[in-house]
Amino acid sequence: MGKILYILPLVFICSYAGPLDLTLTKSASERIINGQNATNLQFPYAVSIQRISDVSNPGHGHTCGGVLITHRHVLTAASCTYSINYANKQVIPIIVSEFRVFAGSAFLSNDTLNDRVRNILNYTTHPQHLIEPSHANDLAVITLISPFPEAVVTPLALPPSDYVPTDFTVCTVAGWGARTNTSSMPSTQLQFINKYIYNQNLCASVFNDLEHVERILPTMVCTTSEDIVTGGCMGDQGSALVCGGVLTGISFLPNDCMSENNVRPEIYTRVSNYTKWIQSVTDSAPSVKPGFMALLILTVFHGIFQKVVS
Repeated sequence: MGKILYILPLVFICSYAGPLDLTLTKSASERIINGQNATNLQFPYAVSIQRISDVSNPGHGHTCGGVLITHRHVLTAASCTYSINYANKQVIPIIVSEFRVFAGSAFLSNDTLNDRVRNILNYTTHPQHLIEPSHANDLAVITLISPFPEAVVTPLALPPSDYVPTDFTVCTVAGWGARTNTSSMPSTQLQFINKYIYNQNLCASVFNDLEHVERILPTMVCTTSEDIVTGGCMGDQGSALVCGGVLTGISFLPNDCMSENNVRPEIYTRVSNYTKWIQSVTDSAPSVKPGFMALLILTVFHGIFQKVVS
């Protein structure tokens, strides 16, 4: 399996724009644990990406987090836009018509107003995104069919391209994950935790000597907490790390809060490295017809993957 994981990133380098086939299947163990309750106006940029067929369930279909960077665009993790079927050796992109975006309230149950829900037009993953264990360039921009009203949400501005927070800068991350590491149900109330920036070299020394795990790249930023019992888990993928009011990171690989690995620093994609790319996506109209592209990419991926494991 280790050999397979190292080959996967080499073959999934793509960019999607437009409705795509996608089945977002995130583990029930993905969550922020031991967080604090957020109020309605505390994180007006936070969004919940939801599976429409599950919105009547107690978890309201929550699958991933994200952050509004305009009233019509959501920044999230590229790894929120596909799942990997290891049994069939396939990368499965989501079907955008099966998902929606919720924003404007800390409570997922406050979705009866149309102003708090928007359907997805398309999404664009970073063209050099690599899947696990690398998770390089793990960013995607979701374009909504229509913008959220200004009275409902407040987007976060993109950071300057040269923004690098200093070590020990205090930050916050918010998400709708389950409240405890023994629960499988997303929290219906937004939770948040405080983190601080962890030294990049120390973070690299923790991860880079381990086998079959991601490597810490300059395009990533690491955080930790004063205790090891508060943290984000994989269900909080796509949530924003905000430091001093500045959009700093996007969660792509939170800790496994069910194991001893939760003592490791948490890793985020460093948004400032991608400010120009994000702006190029939000400022341009989608021009790629993804149906063909997705089919081509998945076909190539399937063929190479079969050669690797055969």
